[in-house]
Amino acid sequence: MVIFALVQAFLASMILGISIFGFKIGSSPFVLLRDVIADPIFTINPDFVPKDGTGLNPLLQNYWMVIHPPTLFLGYATTLIPFAYAIAGLWKREYKEWIKPALPWAIFSTALMATGQLMGAYWAYETLSFGGYWSWDPVENAVYVPWIIQVASIHTMIIFKKTTPHSRHPSYW
Repeated sequence: MVIFALVQAFLASMILGISIFGFKIGSSPFVLLRDVIADPIFTINPDFVPKDGTGLNPLLQNYWMVIHPPTLFLGYATTLIPFAYAIAGLWKREYKEWIKPALPWAIFSTALMATGQLMGAYWAYETLSFGGYWSWDPVENAVYVPWIIQVASIHTMIIFKKTTPHSRHPSYW
């Protein structure tokens, strides 16, 4: 839980924008752009308010675009659980015991990431005008890197579980 709490505190500091001894970590999402960016529009007219636009882009009004980002986020967020087990196992010098509770969470987070990626792929195929899903878009390619690493870690944990001499003992698993 200590590792989990430290990571959560670090992420919260990035979101909230905390200054520690003059060193700024993150930025507040509540700061107005006119207070941060020296834009000529804001210097000419400090009370500038843009006109209402035409609404949300039709590409973003698709059902799959609504549900795939939260699914991906949940998949990425749950990777913290196996990470916390791994770091705690290293910290306590229990190099084998952490795999048993971490493996189901690793599988769960990988399944969530895969589900979110499939929903995003379907959204991109259905909505975007690329003529197909795979068009070498950086987002389409970069989303697979954490998933591939997670799949590799699951395979490594399963191989370790099957090849460790202690793993054959029923009380270990």
